[in-house]
Amino acid sequence: MDLPKKLDLSWIPAGMDRSSACRVVIQVPAYVKQPVEEYHVTSKNSIIVDKDTTNWIDFSAKLDAMVKHGEQQELHVSFLDKTCNEYVRITSDAALLEAFSQYWDIRRLPLQVIVHDVEHLEEVLPSTNLEPSSAPTHKELDLNKPASWGEEDEIEYVGVDDEKEKYKNLYGLSCMAFEPYYGC
Repeated sequence: MDLPKKLDLSWIPAGMDRSSACRVVIQVPAYVKQPVEEYHVTSKNSIIVDKDTTNWIDFSAKLDAMVKHGEQQELHVSFLDKTCNEYVRITSDAALLEAFSQYWDIRRLPLQVIVHDVEHLEEVLPSTNLEPSSAPTHKELDLNKPASWGEEDEIEYVGVDDEKEKYKNLYGLSCMAFEPYYGC
């Protein structure tokens, strides 16, 4: 019988709560710091945090100090979500706590931090073209047309009145037995 391997906690600094300490491995792919075009090579940094006292605002400030980037650049922090096997962006305390919980068994949270340029305001805002658009597609909402209330559904709704012929002669009963319910 194999006994579970005891987790080595020698990496925890003195004075930190051993029950909530977690290593965070931060991988930063190569990027160019703008506007001075200073090239930074791929780096890998490690920090140890107390997951119970760490919040997203303080953590992102720590990352801002660690990863040098230009004023027109921002950090995109993400982790590999084990449930959907995709990288998920961390933008809140809830997302950070979810990342900690998914990697808590090994107490090592791998993060990917990508430095990218902030989009200019005119690229973010929608077009101000005031000409009417073409007819709406099937995915667009037409506010001038009232709701169809099931008229265009693929599955037809069957109401009580549609079924009275089916139950008319149930167990040899005449229509008179159903008169109070169906009005035969």
